[in-house]
Amino acid sequence: LIVSIVLLLEIFCLFVFVFYFFIFFFFFFSSRRRHTRYISVTGVQTCALPICVQFRSREDLLAESDHVILLAALTPETEGMIDAEALAMMKPTATLVNAARGPLVDGDALAEALARGIIFGAGLDVTDPEPIPIDHALLALPNCLIVPHLGSATFRTRVHMAEMAAANLVAALSGERMPHCANPEVYEK
Repeated sequence: LIVSIVLLLEIFCLFVFVFYFFIFFFFFFSSRRRHTRYISVTGVQTCALPICVQFRSREDLLAESDHVILLAALTPETEGMIDAEALAMMKPTATLVNAARGPLVDGDALAEALARGIIFGAGLDVTDPEPIPIDHALLALPNCLIVPHLGSATFRTRVHMAEMAAANLVAALSGERMPHCANPEVYEK
């Protein structure tokens, strides 16, 4: 019975993962490709290939992009980088995908932007807080897809997570310090 439940959960997670990436590629390939712009942090412009790379300001990227995909680390500079002001700069046909960290996006501002049609849609792999409260406005919106933090759902990552959990369990049961402790300050007491 447990094996059946685990198998069903794995199939469900695989289904959700495939669905999430289908939506992502639909958004990606539905854009007007001839107007696609790419950013280079260094500002170096290269056009040797059909893909042109050039520096764009944040404001220009938000105003001109069909799809804004967040893959940034959470730092004091990036926290709340997509707020009501940033969403107002985006096109009404634009989509926002956050596959990085939940606090990069102001969830309340995003819910309002989606409800008022300021942007077309959003796909969220992460939310703030996580898990998102059951009564949050984003959950009621038909143009917002929220998936259960599947960015780490690779076989390699899951095996590594299981190994770390097992090592912590063995160490804790042996009375030793856990090698992968999330809150090491507990050992200082």
